[in-house]
Amino acid sequence: MIALKKYYRIIALPLFEDNYSYIVQGTSKKSLVLVDPANPTVVMTYLNSYFPHHIISHVLYTHKHWDHAGGS
Repeated sequence: MIALKKYYRIIALPLFEDNYSYIVQGTSKKSLVLVDPANPTVVMTYLNSYFPHHIISHVLYTHKHWDHAGGS
């Protein structure tokens, strides 16, 4: 039996002066999960540069402060 390992790639994207948004690339390599994308301009610029053909499958907000959920 061959054991298949699943890996996730997590990218911390700096936002504002003291926060981060996270991009999680799952095992399918095609879909992405965004965590706290409070500055959509920065997040989308990064995604368009490094993940142009990927699909955002989920967006997770950890809480309702402007610096975490301001992009909603």
